[in-house]
Amino acid sequence: GDPTRLVIMKGKDPYIGMVGLLQYGPKRPLPAPGLMQVGDAILMIETKGVDSIAERLRAAGARIHSGPETSRIKSVSDEWDAKFLMVFDPDGRMIELTERLN
Repeated sequence: GDPTRLVIMKGKDPYIGMVGLLQYGPKRPLPAPGLMQVGDAILMIETKGVDSIAERLRAAGARIHSGPETSRIKSVSDEWDAKFLMVFDPDGRMIELTERLN
């Protein structure tokens, strides 16, 4: 019975041109910067060059949570490898950078 909100913004490219925002349940205040709890929002961005992005972020002093790490992804109809980088933005919010490898 809790409300669910879904917003999808689509760009020109059918594969990489989407941003989706999903919220389950009632509105909650933002967490304290840099602290993650179950149910917190994570901004996911699919891009290319995650390794070089990680190098630039480290050089700039960004707080990297994990990665880059490669994982095998399985969907209902497909499989592929992807590289993931989890980093906190300057306000302490989590961002996941993902690169589809094949």
